[in-house]
Amino acid sequence: MRGFGQNTDGLHTRVTFFEPGTNNILTHYQVGAFTTGYQNLVTHAGVGEFDRVDLLVQYPHDGPSYLFENISADQDVIVFHDGGIIEGYSPGQPIPLQAN
Repeated sequence: MRGFGQNTDGLHTRVTFFEPGTNNILTHYQVGAFTTGYQNLVTHAGVGEFDRVDLLVQYPHDGPSYLFENISADQDVIVFHDGGIIEGYSPGQPIPLQAN
């Protein structure tokens, strides 16, 4: 997640993964929540046998919400506060501040 203002890491952003085309929740996370001594800024979600998911991202403090449909599972993505998304991000590369 990329946030905005002083929260560029998107702390407390809610991330929900759905079975594609349904309201069936596969899993749900909150960025940086429930950690001790450090913030878990990378959200890893196991979605079982699903190879595609719908992804709902809800930014905190009355921020925007975005639904990304039919996203390929088994990849790294970066979601931005303005609704941009980068799919297929390669870990170890610099994390961009905005989608191109």
